[in-house]
Amino acid sequence: MNGLDIHITRDPSGGDLGDAVLLTHTVNEWGARFGDNEPRARLPRLLRQELGARNINVFNPRGQALRDIPEVQRLLGLVLECVDPPTGENPEGLQQGRARLRRDAIHYLTAWRHVARDFITTDPIPNRPQTLEGFVRAWQMRANQTSRGARWPEEWPVLELCYKLITWIPFFQNDPEGQVYLEAMARCIAQAATFSSYRSTIIHDQGAHDARSIMRVIMDIMVPLSEGSVEVDEEIMPHVPRNRLPIMTVHQAKGLEFPLVIVDVASDYTENNHKQKFRRYPEAPGSVQLLENDLGPYCNIGHLRTTRPELARTFDDLVRLYYVAYSRAQSILMLVGVDRCMRYDTTIRHVATGWRSDGTWVWQTRVAGRRPTLANNHPLELI
Repeated sequence: MNGLDIHITRDPSGGDLGDAVLLTHTVNEWGARFGDNEPRARLPRLLRQELGARNINVFNPRGQALRDIPEVQRLLGLVLECVDPPTGENPEGLQQGRARLRRDAIHYLTAWRHVARDFITTDPIPNRPQTLEGFVRAWQMRANQTSRGARWPEEWPVLELCYKLITWIPFFQNDPEGQVYLEAMARCIAQAATFSSYRSTIIHDQGAHDARSIMRVIMDIMVPLSEGSVEVDEEIMPHVPRNRLPIMTVHQAKGLEFPLVIVDVASDYTENNHKQKFRRYPEAPGSVQLLENDLGPYCNIGHLRTTRPELARTFDDLVRLYYVAYSRAQSILMLVGVDRCMRYDTTIRHVATGWRSDGTWVWQTRVAGRRPTLANNHPLELI
């Protein structure tokens, strides 16, 4: 910075990575998927990868859909392999082959099984006295491993099966994000037990009920998970792990303060795309402001809120959002993004970089002659 090296270090008396935070509009680690193309990795994902290469972890359990987490896929695939064994005519499971599933469910349930089978071939620890492959095979045959000849239980809760399987996936026991994911799956199973016909249990040796109980597990547990209907709840963690970099939305950070705050103001804005403008420089009123117009006449304070035009109120709310983000910092505030938003002649307007609603830019001072590359009136120290 200005020819000098800047070093940011932790407080020697108890400082840690949890003293910093990355604030962003959305914590999603991947962009939207278009057709069969791979989604674009966003800043939270790139940061996870770069820090991971340095043995530094982040805490962002909501960064990916639950159904896409590799360890979640392993566990759910193992459950499917255990409760609904594949057959020659139905390699993806007898009852799964009979179920009427939507496209997403078919894709994910099949993918989970393949991930689980690949995982079994790695012979994960612990593999003594019994292996994961042996455990799954015993479940498929409904044969007791510990006591040969003993009768298989008539009812076996799926939740208990999950907790047995995580013996081979320590991620769910040792990793804070893994514990959040496990809670979401356990919650789904427990909620299904309140309305599902067989209370999230696998029935054995009860005639037609055996197949029906498997079908209910697929339809009432696996399908909601495969269709993205189950959200993680990171609030179950009493606090963010101190040895990880938390990634939050600005709304999540309300009321919190951190010594170092990194605000993602422009990592997604590489072009002046109209689909992004509502997040940075709206051209039309937002849905909240339009709803205020509809409800204002029926509220005691509605007339006060609607004295300003709806577009002006839309800008006000966006400015307040970034005010919340910028005011979370106790010592250091870092703004990150692509430099296209900082160019002197940029067409990418953003209230977070000083653009006013009247189209003027306070970070730009008009000059005669050759124009500078970057905005020449910004209050930042560039790193």
